[in-house]
Amino acid sequence: MKQYKKAGIVACSNGLPKHAHAEMEQLKQRLEERGIEAVFSDYIYRKDGVRSGTAKERAEALMEFYQNPEIDVIFDVSGGDIGNEVLLYLDFQVIEEVRNEKGAPKEFWGYSDLTVLLNGIYQKTGNPGMLYQVRNLIEVKEATSKQLDEGNSRVAEFRSFEVPETKEELLDTRYHFVQGDTMSGVAVGGNIRCLLKLAGTEYFPDMSHKILFLEALNGLEPQIRTYFAQLKQLGVFEQIAGLYVGTFTQWEKEMQKMHTGKGKLQGEESCGEKHPFVVEQLIKEYVPASLPVARTCEIGHAPDSKALYIGKEITLSV
Repeated sequence: MKQYKKAGIVACSNGLPKHAHAEMEQLKQRLEERGIEAVFSDYIYRKDGVRSGTAKERAEALMEFYQNPEIDVIFDVSGGDIGNEVLLYLDFQVIEEVRNEKGAPKEFWGYSDLTVLLNGIYQKTGNPGMLYQVRNLIEVKEATSKQLDEGNSRVAEFRSFEVPETKEELLDTRYHFVQGDTMSGVAVGGNIRCLLKLAGTEYFPDMSHKILFLEALNGLEPQIRTYFAQLKQLGVFEQIAGLYVGTFTQWEKEMQKMHTGKGKLQGEESCGEKHPFVVEQLIKEYVPASLPVARTCEIGHAPDSKALYIGKEITLSV
């Protein structure tokens, strides 16, 4: 991330709780340590229920950063449910045309519910964005039960890992193949629940010859099954060139409890490296046997998650 000089900070989905002020100050400091000046939107914290502002206000704040020539990149620090509200108020022609000082499209970074913006922007403009939560730069020792209830699922214990300093490190992800041995195409997708909010709209990405990435924070077997059933009914698995799946946090934790009696995930075993994981078995029920499927334990909602470009070509191979 060292190539960026100034970043716009937005919250297009659920507004942050008031107690997140300290966390945002820490984020500002972490970015400054990397040579990035953070400029915060006026719509970060909750004002009206879960919203930091109306959909139009949040969209206008995002567009201001797109149109500001001093802003190199836009980081969304939110998540939740209401990100799709802003899509109607975005000027996609402006988003498509603006460039940073290096002449490249201005990138939008976000994860979880921001899946709707990452894919909507790509579908309408062709511009890529980064599936990543920049709040992962913050070192937090403990999340209270109240914070977890409010959607701050990023941390539950002390983090001892080192945050990658470069985009190359952030994108360097380990994976294994569930079926097939290679896939190549432009990556789309993100959080499976949030992606499906775009189904039937003009913002749902064209799936033809794409690599579809999917992960989930919440959801046990019934929820994950219904998501995969909907994707199958949409004909997605017959259109894509490959399926790339990350972590399914809640379900993995439940399965780990059943197998070990503990709530804490134990390394990569929960992701199917050493024994077949139930998510992989479920996937095979819905996708053609000829479709390449790869799995990573390193992209999802964990605070040490890696990143993935949505809207850029990727190649995975044994």
